[in-house]
Amino acid sequence: MDIPGPEIPDNHPDRLHDCLLAVEPAFRALAEQAELAGWSREEVATALNGLAFSRMMMVREMAAEDPPAERKRREH
Repeated sequence: MDIPGPEIPDNHPDRLHDCLLAVEPAFRALAEQAELAGWSREEVATALNGLAFSRMMMVREMAAEDPPAERKRREH
């Protein structure tokens, strides 16, 4: 399933909302596939929540190791 990319600038106040709308169909499809495979809704929700939490922790760790000023310098 294709997920559409952002159409508004990084600093736009609606960007996160647009990301949620873009990701939601794939997220729902993944949850439904897991449920069809035999996992309960609670198990699937708990697993997806755990994966999301792990992803957030990884993103935060990477941000701490790579401050924005350093990222900008490498991008240019």
